[in-house]
Amino acid sequence: MKCFNEEIIQRYIDGETSVKENDVIEKHLAACDECAQKVKEAKEKAENIKHLIISMDVEPVGVPAFDYPKRRKISKHHPKRWLYVASIACVLVFAILYINRNEKDQEYYLSYEFESEFNANLPISEQDMTVRIYDSNGMLVMQ
Repeated sequence: MKCFNEEIIQRYIDGETSVKENDVIEKHLAACDECAQKVKEAKEKAENIKHLIISMDVEPVGVPAFDYPKRRKISKHHPKRWLYVASIACVLVFAILYINRNEKDQEYYLSYEFESEFNANLPISEQDMTVRIYDSNGMLVMQ
């Protein structure tokens, strides 16, 4: 019969094997002196480690409980969100149409800034922001 690897032996020692696996392992240990020696050494090693851990004079470290933040339910069809998205889309469409109506060789620059501190927990559509379009001369074309 094939001998067991260290992982299976450790699982057996820790009591993590099923009853059926225990029967197979115990039958093998009765027939195989090498595996029986490995199990004996592994049990001794585990007992030594337990004894060392118990004998350590260390104060227990307290870990504070984690307070989960309250989950805010956000509807996919939130009217305010759609209002922001629609207003930004209108501004961009108007800007494109306005820009194309004027000089075609002129370059334009888009600038945006948040009116309040950026909140990474909110989607971009719910942030208060100002969009400005400048021409290549630095003149404000649209806000």
